[in-house]
Amino acid sequence: MKPRQRIRGTFFKMKEEIPDLSEFDVLIGFAGWGNVGYYSVNHLVETLKLETFAAWGNSSWFYKGRLESIVTVYIHETSKTLLVASRVPIPVTSVNPQNWDEFATELLSWNCKRYIIVGGIREETRAPDNSDWVAYAPNFSYTQKFGVQRTFGERLAMVGPLSSFLVIGTSLQIPVMGLLAYCNYEEDPEASTLILSEFKEIVGQEITGPLKGFDHSFVPIQQGSTHTHETIEAIFQEDEDEVEEEDFDGFDPDDLL
Repeated sequence: MKPRQRIRGTFFKMKEEIPDLSEFDVLIGFAGWGNVGYYSVNHLVETLKLETFAAWGNSSWFYKGRLESIVTVYIHETSKTLLVASRVPIPVTSVNPQNWDEFATELLSWNCKRYIIVGGIREETRAPDNSDWVAYAPNFSYTQKFGVQRTFGERLAMVGPLSSFLVIGTSLQIPVMGLLAYCNYEEDPEASTLILSEFKEIVGQEITGPLKGFDHSFVPIQQGSTHTHETIEAIFQEDEDEVEEEDFDGFDPDDLL
């Protein structure tokens, strides 16, 4: 695949040619409300036997015998699953929506069987008569192929990778679903633990807590920072000859350098 962007910093793909991934499920987790996607998908990374498939970032390291970066894609051959994990907590709202669109377009071009974006949803959005602890937000292709009906409410705004994957996946008729746990707090490990039961059907084994995390304190972007609101805008930099830069009220990409 030809890159559509210049890559600032380290970039690699573990396989020169993308193989046939049509039978692979994709689980995607970033830091949103409750940090559910970040915590739960990284727990899978710490629990399963995986190989690195692809990665994006301006820093890389070896861990458990594999090379990783800030955003890493892992392959679990046994269950035919790809895990897309942010190894540092990148808030989804700190990234330019155009970059999420580019990221979603890249991964959707792999033509996998289905894409599931794991995240959290605010508890106050749940209807008083709803006792479910998780909401499903599938597009039409997902419902048609897998029979999952939408329980995610109407008139609830979606942002970040959830919005980008759903919109672009719908236009390409690729099955995409948001898997969202109801959360009471901005950091909700309990909700992240509860959602692990949803992964059994995908990875072919029961996944339980307590949550296993990744110590990212050694990653250079953390040095001198009092928070983890760094962005992946420094990972992707549009070609100035093709894309006119737009002002974005987010975090300075130079913080990643």
